[in-house]
Amino acid sequence: MDGVALITGAGKGIGRALALRLGGHGMAVALVARTEADVASAAAEIRNAGGTALALAGDVADRAFVDGAVARTVADLGPIDLLVNNAARSASWTGEKLWEVDPDEWWSKVETNLRGPLLFSHAVLPDMVARGSGRIVMMNSEAGGISLPMTDGAYPVSKGALFRLTDHLASQLSGTGVVVLDVSPGLVKTQPDAPSSIPDSAYTPVEVVCDLVERVCAGDFDGLSGRFIHATDDWDLVIANTDVIVERDGRTLRMRAGFDSDPRAPKG
Repeated sequence: MDGVALITGAGKGIGRALALRLGGHGMAVALVARTEADVASAAAEIRNAGGTALALAGDVADRAFVDGAVARTVADLGPIDLLVNNAARSASWTGEKLWEVDPDEWWSKVETNLRGPLLFSHAVLPDMVARGSGRIVMMNSEAGGISLPMTDGAYPVSKGALFRLTDHLASQLSGTGVVVLDVSPGLVKTQPDAPSSIPDSAYTPVEVVCDLVERVCAGDFDGLSGRFIHATDDWDLVIANTDVIVERDGRTLRMRAGFDSDPRAPKG
């Protein structure tokens, strides 16, 4: 495996595991996270193992930082082949109602989860399109397609919008050679203090998420650009049904028909 990957949220959890996996398998990796010590230690681990890594600390919702991080990556490592928009703020499970929360804090979560992927995609796509190749992974969640009344709403709203961003980008990237995919890791135990009420069997091993992203890098899911893949899917079965999924416009977020001959039914 070769090329250059840029991974956001790479200081901890899934992002760090992905950086170590891809860096250990031959990709040059730019690691982005808010906390400098986290990305610096992960980058050092990759370099100590013989890989190539660049640590970049900053806010993914800050356009100046994002543009600078992409420019620095290209200058130091080369053109970006894979962007993984992994940085996100999770749901608050406190049961707070939308009208009970601080709107500014609520919106700041949306900015991380949606503005971040927008800014990084905006920054890397011109070069990817010009080269006729590249892949973008939006680390998404099934929560974007359902309501979660036990949260304040920022997480499912932002992830629902991310579904639409992925779909919109794919529609504009058709024929360019650039692929964008929604990838859901499922529930991954990234912190040692995870709730004891959740059995270990409910978690997706982080290694499986890394395996899935490697399959994305190999181009196995290129025919499903704009669509959703879950870490716990039977990936070969999904790939085998690519034509069916596309024909049915499956694995996307759409309005459903409310009744027979509903004029609001999805079209095309």
